[in-house]
Amino acid sequence: MAELMAAHKVKVTASGQMLEPASTGCVEYLRRASKTKLASVELRRTTSAAVVNNARQILVDVLDNQALPMDEEGLAAEGFKQLGELKARLTSLINTEYARMGAYPGRKLAEELQRCVGDALAAGSDPADFLGRVVKLGDDLQDAAEDFEDVDEFFAGPQREVFDDARAFTAKMSPERGYLSEQAATDLSRMGEIVAHDAPFRQLNQLTALKANVQAEYSERLQGKRAEMVSLMEEVFARIEGHAAEKDTSISEIGRKHTEIKNAAHTADTMTALDALPQRLSTVESQLIDRIDAAYAERTKPAPATTDVTTVRRAPEQPAAPKVKVASVASMSLFPPSTVRTEQDIDAYLAKVRERMLNKLQGNDELKFK
Repeated sequence: MAELMAAHKVKVTASGQMLEPASTGCVEYLRRASKTKLASVELRRTTSAAVVNNARQILVDVLDNQALPMDEEGLAAEGFKQLGELKARLTSLINTEYARMGAYPGRKLAEELQRCVGDALAAGSDPADFLGRVVKLGDDLQDAAEDFEDVDEFFAGPQREVFDDARAFTAKMSPERGYLSEQAATDLSRMGEIVAHDAPFRQLNQLTALKANVQAEYSERLQGKRAEMVSLMEEVFARIEGHAAEKDTSISEIGRKHTEIKNAAHTADTMTALDALPQRLSTVESQLIDRIDAAYAERTKPAPATTDVTTVRRAPEQPAAPKVKVASVASMSLFPPSTVRTEQDIDAYLAKVRERMLNKLQGNDELKFK
């Protein structure tokens, strides 16, 4: 028996798997009574030279390895080993990269090659069975391996970094689409289509140029908007400081808020963030004006009346003056930022200012601008 096994003329199988002749398990299945009945011994089928040659070419294509053995036994052993390693690598790729970042392209291609390789390995390591299964699956294996080449290149080279950068950029810029020109918006949409595609490998080289086009335009517009907001901020704080000087009252919060909003204007990296600053400035202006007025009132309130008893002649009571109802209004709410180009634009803007003033005046005797 040992000589027949060593000469590869018979094979021992247990639970559908062929046992290697030199393995401890094979010896135990042949010698131990409790295991002998679980094993089967049969003549090994031989494989024709045509099948061996065909199988070798398929394995060379799938494994990209020209150095595979030429003989049946060596080819089956090495091919089975390397296909097993390929399946393990595919499983790791699917369970790590695709599980961690499911939007990466090519998952279906990796899964198809994993399935084909698994089908070939399911035949077992017997040379006739394994090589015969490889030939049977030949076209499917070769097609799946060829399709997977793009996926392999994607993860091994710089394409993944370009893809990650483009995907992050499109996610950031999607809410900013309304600030872009038609051409830049089209370029951004094209980037989104590429990164969302199942197999965009032939289009990945477009991403860098598309991003550069969008970023160049957006950066220019962002700088213009930033300059506009910085100018508005300085105007608002000039009014606040002017009011503080008029009241001869200083509060430390003015400088702190000025620095805080200045930093926000200079570090904002989206148009949306910059567009939120006018409302924030309006709120801060109202709050600081109120605190200046409160500090001034506290500082100038009359001293408490003396407790000395003095006889005075009481003057006739005068009728109380009617109480004036004053409404405090933030100047920015009446004069919001706008752009005018013609006399008609000026008239229209002033008409809206007048309408806002009249609305604020309803139910009040006078308006106080802050």
